[in-house]
Amino acid sequence: MNYGENIPNESLIRARHEKGWSQAQLAEEVGTTFETVSRWERGVVMPGSYYFEKLCSSLGKTARELGYGKADSVLLPSGDSSQRIFISSAFADSEHGFVVALKKELAMRDITLWSSRMVKRQSLHRKSIVLQEAIRAAQLVLVILSPHTKRSTHVGYTRELARHFKRPVCEVWIEGEYLHECMPENYGEPGLVIDARGGEEHTLRNHILTMIECKLLTSGDLETVELSEPSWNVPEQSKVLVGREDLQERVGTLLRGPHIRLLTITGAGGMGKTHLAIEVARKVREYFVDGICFVSLTTIRDPALVVPTIAKEHGIKMVGDSSMLERVTVVLKRKRFLLLLDNFEHVLEASVQLPELLAACPLLKILVTSRSKIRGLAERSDESQYMLL
Repeated sequence: MNYGENIPNESLIRARHEKGWSQAQLAEEVGTTFETVSRWERGVVMPGSYYFEKLCSSLGKTARELGYGKADSVLLPSGDSSQRIFISSAFADSEHGFVVALKKELAMRDITLWSSRMVKRQSLHRKSIVLQEAIRAAQLVLVILSPHTKRSTHVGYTRELARHFKRPVCEVWIEGEYLHECMPENYGEPGLVIDARGGEEHTLRNHILTMIECKLLTSGDLETVELSEPSWNVPEQSKVLVGREDLQERVGTLLRGPHIRLLTITGAGGMGKTHLAIEVARKVREYFVDGICFVSLTTIRDPALVVPTIAKEHGIKMVGDSSMLERVTVVLKRKRFLLLLDNFEHVLEASVQLPELLAACPLLKILVTSRSKIRGLAERSDESQYMLL
């Protein structure tokens, strides 16, 4: 999802090959993840100034030799404020009266504001670069939602970059009957949604400003962080999964979508549930920016051991008097993470803990394989779904 087709950085790829390094080796040299290196090489995102220096030092090349010239540098307009917001909207919404008034209110409160209009003024080859740097530098991404955003490539790409750089997102819903009809395809879970479709406009703007200043820009819980090493604890498969491409795509689409948080693949033994789930995990790997963890329950028969097994596979240790469930929720609370629970039919009674875990971890999703349905979750049709092999 971009303003144009991503152009691979052949210079960076060639420099890595000259060293005889894999993407993982280059990632280790510069202190990032191989997924990030892959994005750099595919032209999806550009490295920031810190990683520019690390790449040049590790590969023994200048920025221009690595395919990054001075023309690629970005100078964002800024003020004296330490608070920085990027407002993303469809072009049709950028001149909406409520949006224009909201921008003026933010500017009056000494907040540095960047918007989609700033990106639109750039030449075609610089649009993605400027947007990347703006999202990287922003403390908060404010997305304007309306039926116009459903088809907005810009808004979708903004959300993708916010996930990549781990920037908190707040959606302001200004028009439309249903929220999901205002979100671009693969938008993912919304952040803090503020419904601004009705009521007195001045009161609504004040409410939004209060939420932004008090709940987001000054909140320690939503403090922005650098891109961290995602966890990838999924077994390698010796055989390639042949067929079931449509099913893989359906499961992947559900996991990336905004509605389903608990998905169970059911079927008789030997039908390939585990293999399918692992292949799907590979396909959605970039969406779950904080990682994916495979938890085998094949040898577990005591439901009380499910959460400790999850903690063990994720490297979570007991601290103080807190329960293991509390420790798991603390670690996963703010992470866009996928848990893959395999062979759950042995510990069905532990299913009562899954809703609790999901409620405490709003960005968490769970993919379960089981020979039988998980009782007690049928009424959670808003978040749960079964898929039969």
